[in-house]
Amino acid sequence: MRNHPTTRRSRGKGLNTSFLLWRKGLGGRSLKMTKQIFILLSFSILLFSPSLVLSDCLDLGGFTSWGLEDDHTLLFYRQNSPIAKVNLKGCTVTASSTVHLKKSYVCDSDSLIVDGQECAIMTISSASSP
Repeated sequence: MRNHPTTRRSRGKGLNTSFLLWRKGLGGRSLKMTKQIFILLSFSILLFSPSLVLSDCLDLGGFTSWGLEDDHTLLFYRQNSPIAKVNLKGCTVTASSTVHLKKSYVCDSDSLIVDGQECAIMTISSASSP
């Protein structure tokens, strides 16, 4: 029997095929492992930074008035037409509160000023969407 570069002879007991089986399986496992790592990495990006992928943003710069849905939810209006619904965390809003935007283009996890206190925006959605 000829010696092939990828085969080895064990000490007089015939061909050692375990080396060949290991080498053949390595390519398949490495491709499968690479694919699994890619999928895991993609899911971890979605999990750890959902604000990059799933955040809602709206331009509230032209709002003319606002109203209350409850003490943590504001509705922003542009000339009597609702443009956005904003849920706040850590702030209680009353009808006599003053509301100021820190910037006109607002996203989830941004903040606005209510009665001089910075309030985190939990969710923001277009008033035209359900």
